[in-house]
Amino acid sequence: MNVTIYGLSFVNEPSGLLHLSLEPHNPNSTFSVGQPPIIQTYKGDTSQSWVVVAPTGATPVPQPIHGLVLRWSLNGADHYSPANEVFSLARLGLHGFRFQ
Repeated sequence: MNVTIYGLSFVNEPSGLLHLSLEPHNPNSTFSVGQPPIIQTYKGDTSQSWVVVAPTGATPVPQPIHGLVLRWSLNGADHYSPANEVFSLARLGLHGFRFQ
């Protein structure tokens, strides 16, 4: 199964914050820091995405706290992984995950 991981970063934001999700981000997102009267607002950039090949039988399922997660099995046990974990598993090439 192919799974798309959607990235959200903020233009010129100094920490390099990257939010990953299995659902598309709002293209009008912003990130604001500071205290009035000095507040810095950064515009969201949703142009990054990655396709991950997941193990056979993996399916996206909604979770109340994490939103959409990926359910997959390893040695007969179900695992529920949010986008950042799926990304890490693919980067490391573990348990059948890989970037396409």
